[in-house]
This record gives sequence, C-alpha cells and structure tokens, in this order.
Amino acid sequence: VTAKNQAADLLKVDKDEIIFTSGGTEGNNIAVKGIALEHQNRGKHIITSEIEHPSIYEACKSLEKLGFEITYLPVNEIGVVSVNDVKNAIREDTILISIMHVNNEIGTIQPVEEIAAIAKNHPKLFFNVDDVKGLGKVSLELMNSGIDLCTYSGHKIHGLKGTGMLYVNN
Repeated sequence: VTAKNQAADLLKVDKDEIIFTSGGTEGNNIAVKGIALEHQNRGKHIITSEIEHPSIYEACKSLEKLGFEITYLPVNEIGVVSVNDVKNAIREDTILISIMHVNNEIGTIQPVEEIAAIAKNHPKLFFNVDDVKGLGKVSLELMNSGIDLCTYSGHKIHGLKGTGMLYVNN
C-alpha cells in the first residue's frame, strides 16, 4: 500500500490507477495485448511507430497473426513521428495508439502530449505511452492528458531489476 501511494504521488495520479509489473516489457504487453483483446469487437486497428521498443513492436506483430491490422508509422530524419501522420492514420476501427515517449536507442522525444490531445477527440480508442526511458528525465503529465496507459520500469530509475508499473487511467 505504501509503495502504491508513493508511486501515485510521484505520477500525480490515483493509487487505484497503478498496477505493479515485472518491468517495462510486461507493462507494454499488458497494455497492448490487453486493450487489443478486450476491445477487438470495436475494431482491430492499432497505430504505432516503426521505432518502438521490441516489447511493443513484437506485441503488435503477434497481434497481426490474430487478425489485427497494425499501421507502423515512419519517423523523420531525427527519429520523430509526425503528429499529422498519427491523426491521418486514425480510422473508425482504430482501438489503440501506442507511441514511446523517449526513444531508448536514439533519445528522441516524441510529441506524446500532442498525440494525446488528438486521442482525446476519439473516445473509442486508447492511447498507450511507453515512458520507460522518460521517467525522471522528461516530465509527462498524466492526469487529464488523454494518455490512457503508461509503462515504467524500476531499474531505469535506480530501482530493482524486475520491477515496473503500468498506469491505467480510470
């Protein structure tokens, strides 16, 4: 209970919105596959970028085998996804957008706040952010942001390996 309260205070969210995981990979898998499988009756289209962490990319690849259609958006020469590309990729059957906040290899910061604002206009879809590399380095406001799910890993902030958390907006 204490750890959940501390995590919620750190993220400025409700303690009931925190799920502890074994790390970023498990959080990303729960977010992507959980939303896909739970809401597939509303649509089977997911939007992500071509440079996501393997835990997102491979989850999406596995969902393709189950009949989901994934749009893998390109990034520009500095590794940033276009907000307009995200907006234009949204379809009637889109149920999830998943974009990492800070890239784990090249360090680019994605415009997740702008994407979240677009996602808010589409109440049928969820927006997931992989913020494993951003926590404690690049601020990200979750409350009322349009971000529905957000993944963190303990060892990236000098915590124990094998620990993480998933924010799930109530």
